[in-house]
Amino acid sequence: MRNGHCAVCEGDEVHQAEVSGQMGLRGPGALLVKHTVFSVLVCAGCGFMQWYVPVDGDRRDWLRKKAHRVQPQPQSPR
Repeated sequence: MRNGHCAVCEGDEVHQAEVSGQMGLRGPGALLVKHTVFSVLVCAGCGFMQWYVPVDGDRRDWLRKKAHRVQPQPQSPR
């Protein structure tokens, strides 16, 4: 959606905002609460919303060590 097109309806009216609050990324079963800012992309056409977290080196390392990786699956043609 960061290219301006909705991943669901393929519309081109995507808006970006920031959400902030007492929340954070955590691995399954772990507890992590802190003040975090997320970028949110919202399609004004269908309402689909996608959260985005800027990833720096430290956050990337944390994700690789603590979060379960979803294995890539073959994509079906649209």
